[in-house]
Amino acid sequence: MERRPARRPRTRDRAAANAATLLSFVALLGGVVVAQRVGSTTPAHTQAECVDLARQYDVAAPAHHAAPRAEEAQRERTAAAEACEAGRYTEGVEALRRALHAIGVKPVRLTATPRP
Repeated sequence: MERRPARRPRTRDRAAANAATLLSFVALLGGVVVAQRVGSTTPAHTQAECVDLARQYDVAAPAHHAAPRAEEAQRERTAAAEACEAGRYTEGVEALRRALHAIGVKPVRLTATPRP
C-alpha cells in the first residue's frame, strides 16, 4: 500500500486574502455600474466620487502596506480628505487617484456624474 504524504494545513496569507477580496469587490461593482457619458468631455467631479475613491483606497491600503510608495500614498490620501471636505472635489479625486496608483491599484469609477 502506498503512503500519501502528509497534507499541510490550509492557511492563506492574510494580505493575499485581502487582495483577493478587494479584486472580487471591484470586479463585482465594475460589472454592475454602467455610466453613460453625454455632453462635455471634462468631468465634473463630485462628492460621491471622492467617497467612492476614498473607500477603494481604504479597502486596498492594508493589503498594500508594504508597497514602495505606501507613505506617499498615505500623504495623498490625507490631502484628498482635506480637499474633499473643503468642497474641492476635483483636487480630492485627483489626489485619491494618485494615492491608489502609488500603491499599485487601478482606480475604478463607481458613480456616474451628470453632465451639463
